[in-house]
Amino acid sequence: MSKGQPIAQSTIFGWVVAVTYGTASAPFLATRFLHQISLDCEPQIPELSRIIQNSFYMDDLMSGASSNKEAIILIQALIEALDARGFHLRKWRSNSQDVLTNISKNLEFNESNLEIHTENCSKALGLIWDSKEDIELWLLKLDWDDALPENFVLKWKKFQIEFQQVCRLSIPRWLQITNKQVTLHGFSDALEAVYACVVYAVQRNRETTKVMMLGGKSKVAPLTPICIPRLELNGALLVARFIAILCNCLKDHVINVYAWTDSQVVLSWMSSPPRNWKPFVANRTSEILDIIPCKQWCYVPSKENPAELGSRGMSPKDLPDCSLWWEGPQWLSTEEACPKQPTVKDKRDIEKSAIMETNRTFSIFCIL
Repeated sequence: MSKGQPIAQSTIFGWVVAVTYGTASAPFLATRFLHQISLDCEPQIPELSRIIQNSFYMDDLMSGASSNKEAIILIQALIEALDARGFHLRKWRSNSQDVLTNISKNLEFNESNLEIHTENCSKALGLIWDSKEDIELWLLKLDWDDALPENFVLKWKKFQIEFQQVCRLSIPRWLQITNKQVTLHGFSDALEAVYACVVYAVQRNRETTKVMMLGGKSKVAPLTPICIPRLELNGALLVARFIAILCNCLKDHVINVYAWTDSQVVLSWMSSPPRNWKPFVANRTSEILDIIPCKQWCYVPSKENPAELGSRGMSPKDLPDCSLWWEGPQWLSTEEACPKQPTVKDKRDIEKSAIMETNRTFSIFCIL
């Protein structure tokens, strides 16, 4: 090479053959690979493709089958499909000893890959958190080493003792949804500190009616003071979003939906076009009605509203035997009539209250 000539440059290409955890792109890459595997498996085994597509949460797989034989076949197919692409499934759990025994005998797993202690509990990315108490302590502005006030110490000790009663709870994993047609009933409620919701699946046959609680959710109210009707509206939005998630999970079924609240002001807000209200109410009612139309919203008295137990709270010792929480109001499972709905005259009075409440709460909100 003579003096003055440019040095030749070469371009080097490279690629990785494994997902390197710890990098910013790792979560996306792992999820995208699983998605591609599901697409690859779809032509041959559609059921396997559906499980890979919908039943992974991060790196945990949670699925099931209607029989031991079907579960064993699916497990074998999952292991073969994912092993071939470098994803090695391990630490299997099942509520069926037959399934676990088959895994240990036929799939050549070592002990580190099996968790066959079916009497033990396990969690998937789970944390137990009492958000209400955390917020109350936060507002006290305590330092890390400060002693708790006596009233909090007494509440905590009482809770520790009563919480032992939760060991009596037994919640079935199988939702027992066997009918093609299912009706979802969602309830919402709010108090000053918390708003909450709970949803039930109702299956009616010729002779029996089966009610199963699908789940409940609660959220801590904002630290900024907010009026009860607005918190009730947040509760209605919470149950609407929760029902949307459940409908997606049950998309193979024909779903009918009804939503219930004990706030007639919220029902009045939703009975009028969102454009009639200020932004706080308009934005929330618009999203709610996109999920659950106004005609499917109903009034329920507070004493028959199971979501009130979520917003008000309940002692752990009373929870296992609370039929209102686990089974909903009696009229969900019997031939009893649903709660009486407001009359036309009542609705007119409520509409006036809703307009006044919207204007009043908006003024307070601006001042704050």
